[in-house]
Amino acid sequence: MIFFFCLLERMKVVIWLLLMTAARVIRIGAWCFWGYTGLCSGVVSTVLAIRYGIVGLLLYGGCLLPQQLLILPGFILLLGVCTAKKKKGELMLAVLLIAAGCGLEAFVNPALLQWILEFLIG
Repeated sequence: MIFFFCLLERMKVVIWLLLMTAARVIRIGAWCFWGYTGLCSGVVSTVLAIRYGIVGLLLYGGCLLPQQLLILPGFILLLGVCTAKKKKGELMLAVLLIAAGCGLEAFVNPALLQWILEFLIG
């Protein structure tokens, strides 16, 4: 169930970027995408650092890894496909990387976060 939720949330962004490409305003869309994700990431890391100190930053790192190791390259490749009109095979690779990252987020990350929380709290 978590996998489908994560996949739906990521695919909304993929579809939005592809629609921006079709409307020929992908440069604006790319800047908005990176600005929004950067702002959100900065706010969350700052709040966790203020509230919990270094433990909060470690927790934030645990929340991002390992799925971001696949999702981030997937979105970078997707933006490359959208802005440079690359091949459709690369579009499929980008979507597969994002979907694999969603799988890691759904199946690996909960156990990893449980281990991190036990390590930090216990």
